[in-house]
Amino acid sequence: EQYQNWIGTLIPNNRSAGYEIGKLLIEQALDAGMKASDGKLQVVAIAGDRATQASIERVEGLEKALSEYPDAELQQVFYAEWRSDKAREQAVQALKRYPEMSVLWGANDPIALGAMEGAISVGKTPGKDIFVGGLNWDAPGLEKVKEGTMVTSVGGHFMTGGWVLVLLHDYYHGKDFAEEGAEMQRQIFGALHKDNIDGFLEKLGDRNWSKIDFTKFSKVLNPEITTYDFGLEPILQQDLQ
Repeated sequence: EQYQNWIGTLIPNNRSAGYEIGKLLIEQALDAGMKASDGKLQVVAIAGDRATQASIERVEGLEKALSEYPDAELQQVFYAEWRSDKAREQAVQALKRYPEMSVLWGANDPIALGAMEGAISVGKTPGKDIFVGGLNWDAPGLEKVKEGTMVTSVGGHFMTGGWVLVLLHDYYHGKDFAEEGAEMQRQIFGALHKDNIDGFLEKLGDRNWSKIDFTKFSKVLNPEITTYDFGLEPILQQDLQ
């Protein structure tokens, strides 16, 4: 209404991403019986920085996950400035300070991978006595998810451009996304973990995103669609050759 050529914005929900990483890490660590001698599952977070909205919101998502698990407790949030080498140093420091800590939450994959290296350097075994997760769907991260040393990599936010083009196409052809409400809540981030990593790598392991047929998500081209579904599962349901 205010700006003639500005019809909306599509923003990945970083709180949701931080929450998903936290939830998967906490559940796997609890399943492995990793509570400390005080009866708590000790969690350490390594965030990106103190100022970036993505970093702040991802930590808020972790805090939401922690609020759902009374047996899990956040010991400290470190800030790696998005650097893998700094995350490595901080993980070593964290494990010296909290030797019974068993969950390392990373704000992205490079941080998670650096933290994992640090944990290994002080004798920890990822996937056994330390549980690590990150975000980005980076190839090295997905390799660690497949081998079981990293619990999860959350990602898919880089596809926002594709989802925006779906909305623009439909808007241009008379189907306004505002029909779903002024603020759509769609899950753009998807979590890759032990249960779905093989299927993902089989279809998109070559990282050839052009195989995804985004026309399948258009309401104009698919009149049977009543609600936009921008997420991981509908993509993996496609025949991606």
